[in-house]
Amino acid sequence: MKNCWVIGKFQCEGPLYLLKNVLLKNGYQVFFLKEKDSSLPKPEFILFSGNEEELSLWNKEDGETPILLLTPIIPSSIHFFLHKSIYPFVLIDNNGQMEGMVLGLDQQKRLGNFRKAIRDFSIPFLLLEKTEAFILHYLYHHREAINGQLLEELNQYCLAFHCDGVNILRGLGLDSRIGQVAALPQLLDKKWGSPLLYQLIKEMGGERIVYWNNGADFSTSGMDLVIILNKDERLKQMKVKRWKKYRHLFRQPHIIDCVNLYEPEELAAVGYKYLSLFRYKYLLNGEE
Repeated sequence: MKNCWVIGKFQCEGPLYLLKNVLLKNGYQVFFLKEKDSSLPKPEFILFSGNEEELSLWNKEDGETPILLLTPIIPSSIHFFLHKSIYPFVLIDNNGQMEGMVLGLDQQKRLGNFRKAIRDFSIPFLLLEKTEAFILHYLYHHREAINGQLLEELNQYCLAFHCDGVNILRGLGLDSRIGQVAALPQLLDKKWGSPLLYQLIKEMGGERIVYWNNGADFSTSGMDLVIILNKDERLKQMKVKRWKKYRHLFRQPHIIDCVNLYEPEELAAVGYKYLSLFRYKYLLNGEE
């Protein structure tokens, strides 16, 4: 029989209680423990609810068993835990009602049996890259404290860790009190937008900058950077393969998109270093 341990501070009701029932239904024995018990069979994974110090000690004792972390860590600790067998697991809880789950995984894509088990839930289940899930976990559990600064905090962490913040926003939006963001805010609509834009320009580099803003065109050759400021009709209808034709006009094929008009992978595939709001996972992509 498969085994799962639940370690630390927990409540046997609400989302965790529902999760326990699903695991039992899928053939797991679930043990709720305050500390490690060597008399029990080795678990397939551990659901861990504790602080960072306790997590470090536990991981030092047993660095092989995957730990699904139910409590957030501060962003400055992410690098320490990133390459360990620790996976952020976020229960999206709206007053005791489970509205979604988010699991952070690395490239090894472990925890196959667990992922199969929780598919029995009739609620959304989102898989993210580990760093993105760590950031989501922190922002979700501290959303009331940061309140109106949520997007600003998200942007700072995504810049620092080169993350795709759109994925993080999708996870946050599983909570009906937050909701899915139908259209991300434009960069220049925020008071912090202008300093951020200057920072992104500095990241990209270059001297010859063209601002695309209602009717601009690419009549100038030798460009270092194009900055897209709004969603004008011409741009909305322009396909990615058209950008490939413009590639020869650039000295450096760099684009900053303030309105998230394109998918970063698509522009990178045709040779551009492309940066859009919150999507800094792709900061180093594209040709240099």
